[in-house]
Amino acid sequence: MSPSTGDRVAALGNAAGEALSDLVETAGTFGRDLADTGGLAAGRIPGVGIALRWSLHWIGTVVSAAADLVATVLKVVVELAVALVVVVVRLIAGGASTVGGARRSGAGAGVGGRRTFVQGVGETAASLAGPVLVTSGKALALVQAVLLGQRGERPLTAEERARLDRVFRGSVALYNVRVVDGFSGLFGLNRRPFTLGNTIYMKGYLRRRGPERYAATLVHECGHVWQNQNVGTRYAIQALWAQCTIADRYDWEKELARGNVRWSDFNREAQAQLLMHVWQHGRSGTDAAPGAFYAEDPIGAAHFTWNGVDRTALAREAVATMRGARSHRYSKRLEGR
Repeated sequence: MSPSTGDRVAALGNAAGEALSDLVETAGTFGRDLADTGGLAAGRIPGVGIALRWSLHWIGTVVSAAADLVATVLKVVVELAVALVVVVVRLIAGGASTVGGARRSGAGAGVGGRRTFVQGVGETAASLAGPVLVTSGKALALVQAVLLGQRGERPLTAEERARLDRVFRGSVALYNVRVVDGFSGLFGLNRRPFTLGNTIYMKGYLRRRGPERYAATLVHECGHVWQNQNVGTRYAIQALWAQCTIADRYDWEKELARGNVRWSDFNREAQAQLLMHVWQHGRSGTDAAPGAFYAEDPIGAAHFTWNGVDRTALAREAVATMRGARSHRYSKRLEGR
């Protein structure tokens, strides 16, 4: 199995897992929205309205968190079944190539095979650790929802959906994306925003940094939602690994210096950071407003300069790659309703 064939099989497996998990997530989202709608109506009842409203909101949050956990489990089961087949074949192919090359041409001939072998080991680790990390996080989120330790969860606003659709177009399904603005329990030990599956934990970022930085950071975090929906749960361990091992993990220019010339080769944090910087500093003709670069699909006469260097070609390649992915989630049909 060639790397390209393996990538196609992994992509098909991820699409199947996404479609299956989306059905469960959508049911949970509907339950949460129904509870919140009922809470708004109940809130008008004299005397007990406030208590009823918060009780229904709590029920909706728990239902949503439970559905999210079940959906994640379903997704990772499919991912693991496909990923294990792919990585085992790659490991075998890489090992055989290494041994065969060394026998034919000496010790230095199996370099390509060793590279394939090492790549297979890395993908195996990410494909196993990523699902464990995301599933554990979703289990913790459910416990926190039950114990009132994760408040302020909400859907994207209409303005946020329009902004993110402007960036990602059809490559991200936004209906089940949730934002936690307030208290987030143990997830709040670190004040930096982060994304777990389709849930974005902003942790009071709006109060600390203001609306413009909040909007730009939401683009960064939705970059991780894109990774979750189009790469799979292994993105989580890859992002965490970058945070733990790369001091300048957000500096996408350093990725270029390392020889990673394509956006898809960047570490997961640098990928999301570039999308955010293009949102903030990209231009389209004389339009210098945030998000101007993303106004057209495909990108037209837009340009992006960073630190005095024209990075338009890189930005175009990144946006084309990102938008080239197509979400297989049924819930896309429900966006904007």
